[in-house]
Amino acid sequence: MAIRLLNQLTGGLRPDSRSIARLYLQLSEAAGSLSEAEQYANQLCWWTSLAETELLAAAIGRALSEGDVSPAMTWLVIERSKDHWPPARRMALLEVYGQQPNGVPSDKLFRFHIVKARLLVEVGKFEDASRVAALALSLPIISRTYCEDPSVSESQNADSEPCRSSGTGVGR
Repeated sequence: MAIRLLNQLTGGLRPDSRSIARLYLQLSEAAGSLSEAEQYANQLCWWTSLAETELLAAAIGRALSEGDVSPAMTWLVIERSKDHWPPARRMALLEVYGQQPNGVPSDKLFRFHIVKARLLVEVGKFEDASRVAALALSLPIISRTYCEDPSVSESQNADSEPCRSSGTGVGR
């Protein structure tokens, strides 16, 4: 019964809201369709409220200042959450990372600005993205980071692969 209802509803109602995605998730779980349930669970995680995002930023900020979470771990989460978290959630973490007492480490500064610019593009703030990208490009070439792995695509290099400081005067 649940699968028939799910099939009927999905033909007319797209899961464009949290409530519809939650309904579809519950129906697919009741029908025993685990692959569909996982798909709706993933869609559901993309909806985050401003309050949830602010709570995350505050919690990570406290954890960083108290030493419960390292800046390196926070950066790793920012990089690895690229295709799994909505831009607002990643931006909240990026903003907290940028508020470290000594600022963003110089070996991460270029990538910090590039990731921020990409997130701003994803949320439609194109002027801000352009300004942040220009700031990244104004950094001395020696402080820019890049990936040397030729098997990694350009898009992966720019936002998802761990990189290191060039030290050679060659940067992206």
